[in-house]
Amino acid sequence: MSRKKRIARRIGLVLTWLLGLFAVLVTVTAVAIYQFVNVPSPESLVTNQLATLTYADGSTIATVGSQNRVSVPLSKVPLQVRNAVIAAEDRGFYSEAGISIRGTVRAAVNDLTGGSSQGGSTITQQYVKNAYLNSDQTISRKLKEAAISLKLSREYSKDEILEDYLNTIYFGRGAYGIEAASQAYFGVSVDRLTVAQGALLAAVIKSPEYYDPRITPAAAKDRWNYVVSGMVSTGKLTQAAADALKFPSTIKPASTSSALDGPMGLVWTQVK
Repeated sequence: MSRKKRIARRIGLVLTWLLGLFAVLVTVTAVAIYQFVNVPSPESLVTNQLATLTYADGSTIATVGSQNRVSVPLSKVPLQVRNAVIAAEDRGFYSEAGISIRGTVRAAVNDLTGGSSQGGSTITQQYVKNAYLNSDQTISRKLKEAAISLKLSREYSKDEILEDYLNTIYFGRGAYGIEAASQAYFGVSVDRLTVAQGALLAAVIKSPEYYDPRITPAAAKDRWNYVVSGMVSTGKLTQAAADALKFPSTIKPASTSSALDGPMGLVWTQVK
């Protein structure tokens, strides 16, 4: 063996040992975090919502609150809308343990090497990041995210996690949760969403500002097609039904101001 090959072989062995040591350290750290991390119940989390002022006939006067969020039970979300979200964000949601090992390892390696941040998180991991943690791109945060996700998957049903996720995730246009998003994009309550509309809401989750069809229509339609084809590939939608769908139109984004003028403004101010 030539001197150059011997040096290359030694370097390869050293790198292999270092990667192995890193894997062991990550595993030990993950086990320790899993054993000691505290997982508050979803019910104990503070989730800001809007309060709605209505007339006697139930029509809306105005809303009061710091976040545009109205929580709804999972039963109110049409099944095909749920299927669209799963097709967009985590097609193995109902069969996995709550984490994507490949995605977590890939993200950790990118953090070490200075690479770009990577997606691939499960719906459970996304929910944990938004409800329990933050978006810091650090190994410690991702390991804690994985540990909480595993514990959450053992303590709560998939439907419970999906419900909390749908009421927590940001959809753009200032809308947190599927009900507020339905109103912001289509002006209807979530239980009235069509399959095409549900697929569009699922499409914007990945990058709400980028996939808003009012901002980048071509990218939004490509992402919508990805979601629809995902519903077909997972058996939730027939190809014929998918072919019959039309890309939905959205309403104009609402003004961020919720204050009222005139006498009703006095009512709004007093309640607020």
